[in-house]
Amino acid sequence: MRTIRPVAYVLSVTLLPLSLMAGPGRGEGMKEFHQSQRAKRQSHTEKQHEENKAFRESLKDMPPEEREAAIKAHREQQMTENKEFHEMMKAENKARLEEKLAANPNLTEAQKNEIRAKFEAKQKEREDAFKAQREKMREERKKQ
Repeated sequence: MRTIRPVAYVLSVTLLPLSLMAGPGRGEGMKEFHQSQRAKRQSHTEKQHEENKAFRESLKDMPPEEREAAIKAHREQQMTENKEFHEMMKAENKARLEEKLAANPNLTEAQKNEIRAKFEAKQKEREDAFKAQREKMREERKKQ
């Protein structure tokens, strides 16, 4: 009897997010939402690539001191743009989650809070992994 409870708990917690997608009327539009998110990310990246290309062209006739200052300013500007973009995307994802939770009458408030907590934990995990990767890249650049 005691082994059944943990198994049932693990199964219910594991399958709980799937219940958001299950049933008629639920889960509709998720494919489109993810495609639009992917398209926004791709558009943002392409825009920055074009900006970088134009920026590099503008550096050709600059003296080295001015060039270094311009590169630093451009890099900081793009980092700020990236932070704003990622915050916007995170807000859209959170809004979508809240919309899906509000539309699901089968979940209790405790279950909804658990899903929210997992969402936040996953976001934090991604941010930490990104920061670690960026720090690793900085360390490698310093060694060169």
